Amino acid sequence: MKTISTQLLSYSKSKSFVTLFVGLLDPGSGSVRYVNAGHNPPLLLKQDGSLEHIESTGLMAGAFDFADWEEKTIDLAQGESIFIFSDGVTEADRSGSGDQFGDKHTEDIALELKDRDPRDFIEEMAGQLKQFMGDAPQSDDITMLALKRI
Repeated sequence: MKTISTQLLSYSKSKSFVTLFVGLLDPGSGSVRYVNAGHNPPLLLKQDGSLEHIESTGLMAGAFDFADWEEKTIDLAQGESIFIFSDGVTEADRSGSGDQFGDKHTEDIALELKDRDPRDFIEEMAGQLKQFMGDAPQSDDITMLALKRI
């Protein structure tokens, strides 16, 4: 993360920064080592029907030369999923109303879809997001990734 942030600082004349989640999954053990650089919290979807937020472990990359990030680890049990998404999902606007898709709506749908395989999960989430937005123009990137330990 330090290298990424330093590169962003050196190349950016406009003081740009990025939020990002970087993880390394051990498929054998289900262990995920990660750093969350100011990204909105991914969701850990548990088998018991609950969810946990995977909180930020440091500032955005490229924002400050003094930034530091803590590496953390979570254990992904069989059948559990991680849903990583950009703020373009939660901040998507409904056509003409000013209503946003929102954190709660995103979490509710993610819990409904937790038993689906990752491809179906993303397709259904994207479909519900498009339906919500209607004719509203997309104003931000919409990026989603789902991982499931089987």
